[in-house]
Amino acid sequence: MAIGLRLRGTRHWLLPFTLCLLVACFIPSLLLHLFIVHTVKAAHPVLVWVVPGLFALYTYSRYRFTEDIAPNLVLWAYRRGYHWTVK
Repeated sequence: MAIGLRLRGTRHWLLPFTLCLLVACFIPSLLLHLFIVHTVKAAHPVLVWVVPGLFALYTYSRYRFTEDIAPNLVLWAYRRGYHWTVK
């Protein structure tokens, strides 16, 4: 939906894009941060934030949210949302 809304030229695409970023990048990196804090008692403060930050950047680059692609397993849902927003 975010790709279709972005192609329409409105700013409404930012809401689904932000939701995707939260679910796929920020929440897992926050959980990784909490895991590091609670398991490694003597972890350096920079390490506690750098590792989750790099993990968030890796997941963002892996999922490629701004490109017009989808995995085969969910391609039907991607196409339905895309056609619904482009019409």
